[in-house]
Amino acid sequence: MYYERFPYKEEVTGSNPVAPTRVFQKSLHINSQKTHKRPAYCKKIIIRIKIVRIKENLSSIALLFILTLVFVFCSNNNENSEDISTTTSSTVVVTITEDTEAPIFVTEPQFTEVTSDSVNISWLVEDDYGAPEVQISLNDEVIYKGRDTQYQITNLEPDTTYPLVIIATDLNNNLVTKTFTVTTDPILDIEPPRFLKALTLDSVSFNSAIISWEVEDVLSDFELTLEVNSQAIESFSTPFELVELSPNTKYIISLSAEDNAGNISSNTLGFQTPPDPNVIQNSINFSSPLQISQITSDSAVASWNVQDQSGIVNYTLFIGDEIIYSGQDNSYTLTNLEPESYYELDLTAVDDSNTEIFSFTSFTTSEYIDDINPIFTNELKALDVTSSSISLTWEASDNIGIDYYILKESGNQLYKGSQEERTLDGLKEDQLYNFSVEAFDKEGNSVLSTISVQTLTPPTTTTTTTLVNSNTSTSTSTSSSTTTTTTTTTTTTTTTTTTTTTTTTTTTTTTTTTTTTTTTTTTTTTTTTTTTIPPDTIAPVFTNNLTESSVTSNSAQLGWLASDDSGISKYNLTCGLGSDINNLSSVTVNIDLLSTSYSLSGLSSSQIISCRVIAYDDSSNQNTATSDITFITPLMQTNVTSIFGRPWVCAPYDRWCIPITNSSSASLPAFDNIQLDTGSGWFNVSYTLIGPDSYGYYAEVVGYTSYCPGFRLVDFETGYENGIKTIYYKYTNSGSGGGC
Repeated sequence: MYYERFPYKEEVTGSNPVAPTRVFQKSLHINSQKTHKRPAYCKKIIIRIKIVRIKENLSSIALLFILTLVFVFCSNNNENSEDISTTTSSTVVVTITEDTEAPIFVTEPQFTEVTSDSVNISWLVEDDYGAPEVQISLNDEVIYKGRDTQYQITNLEPDTTYPLVIIATDLNNNLVTKTFTVTTDPILDIEPPRFLKALTLDSVSFNSAIISWEVEDVLSDFELTLEVNSQAIESFSTPFELVELSPNTKYIISLSAEDNAGNISSNTLGFQTPPDPNVIQNSINFSSPLQISQITSDSAVASWNVQDQSGIVNYTLFIGDEIIYSGQDNSYTLTNLEPESYYELDLTAVDDSNTEIFSFTSFTTSEYIDDINPIFTNELKALDVTSSSISLTWEASDNIGIDYYILKESGNQLYKGSQEERTLDGLKEDQLYNFSVEAFDKEGNSVLSTISVQTLTPPTTTTTTTLVNSNTSTSTSTSSSTTTTTTTTTTTTTTTTTTTTTTTTTTTTTTTTTTTTTTTTTTTTTTTTTTTIPPDTIAPVFTNNLTESSVTSNSAQLGWLASDDSGISKYNLTCGLGSDINNLSSVTVNIDLLSTSYSLSGLSSSQIISCRVIAYDDSSNQNTATSDITFITPLMQTNVTSIFGRPWVCAPYDRWCIPITNSSSASLPAFDNIQLDTGSGWFNVSYTLIGPDSYGYYAEVVGYTSYCPGFRLVDFETGYENGIKTIYYKYTNSGSGGGC
């Protein structure tokens, strides 16, 4: 097809010669002898893309850069169409600009959980181009740098004001600065001094007595006041001997402790001295009056002895008006007592002659000292793990209550306080983190829970794009599509419909109606994301390996602890005879447990015991590195040396004197305990070491003078046989009472 165009003519019409009306005349001549082709209808789309310049990533990019993509879509017009050429263009133009906007604190830094030694800071800061980095400085020293939203400052001094600077920086080094001051709480001393050992009567004679105690205050100094029958003692220390007492007399001892804050605690003790042994007694009397020993927060032991009795002696012991014991024994153990409580006891003794004598004592129980560790009711767990954050939860309980938790990551403390959850942000993707949380009670007893968590890799995004162009005329239609497929976590559907154009041209000379193009363009983008959490295949890890303790000839205590991401479901414990856990001569224990301790019983002396514990998690993974131990029950080795004389009942005739050496020049042998046997087996006794004097060393043991006891010195030793831990008891100076 070719066109012959005639020049247009210009006519000036109208009455205004300055602004004539121009009439353009255009003629189109079609040579009928040439092949005719329809004119084309085309649409051109121009897309221009903007790139934002960030110095750190695109340091060399020009300040203005436009990438232009041109698409041209054409379709044939209908055969009745006049020579009409229509072009539609769509253009997006964005100019590259440099990021100069600083981050914005959406939430101002908040200070919470302020204590005497720590403070927690939380914030929320945003930026158009990713999470800003936050830096915290204390006293001009940087103490934190990262992308988390909270941080705890620890190891602070009480009642002290600290300057803080918080800086948030984006990728283009734009920054915003906040300055604050924070003041820690003062330490409020509201706890009085406490008696670790209650005021105790260690020994008593007709004219003297020895008392002892142990008091502490962890926050301040304190002063002690000692009174005997309301008379103050000027100078004293523990143990303290009261002298110039009167025979057969009641004494009330009071000891009070007051700290610098004015907090006061006190203990009271009462006792009765025995008769003067130099005075001849013709009837029953107390050689050792009623006295209290082994005082704890909930128990105590009462003991006594008589002499010059006629026949059998019956005893009755009272607390107030309540009879708590009646019988012929010389001691009684009081139980179920209340901590830090005062008790008064009276004792009557009646022999066959119906002669009745009385003795009195009083005492105060000690403060309860908790030695029980907390337990985790919910072990440390990880929730909502992403590529940059982890949420942790935990919960523990204790018989006196949880005081605080300490959360750490690879040994670095993250948090100390009473909260039982923590969300950590700004973490690295696909990174393994080792967390631990330790629960403490008010006495410092603690329990540990650990977990290892790996952050996720960023999700892969799959995008499906469909571009459909439909050009509709009376004669033709053209479609084209492009599809791309991927995988991601969210679903987004966007539909854009652009331009519908209808043109109608009527030419009166040819009486022809021509209708041209309706154009519809539809673009659909679909994005779908799928995240798959891999199954748990990680086995539990032992944080505390299997250990033995309190080993005796017939029992032992076992303990262990393991941790796992999904939680421990059970422990399997196996114990038996032999040094090889895989080849035991007999299995004595095979049990599944939820606890982390077990008491072995029914053992025998000199047995080789091997044990193994295996941990299983909630996904049935078991630890491959099992925790094993081997130990030997005590070997009762006896080494009896010469008896250096015999024991004797010594003044004030309420105690045994036990010889240890036979000369003043002999060295003191090593021993851990002195034991007596009054017919029911060996037991440890309290003693006072005397010497050396002209006879050497000897020990005084109060009481038991109504018996003819065996005695021995015990040396406790630990060694190894064939590389296995072995426990020994060595007995020295073993013998019986003299003149019995």
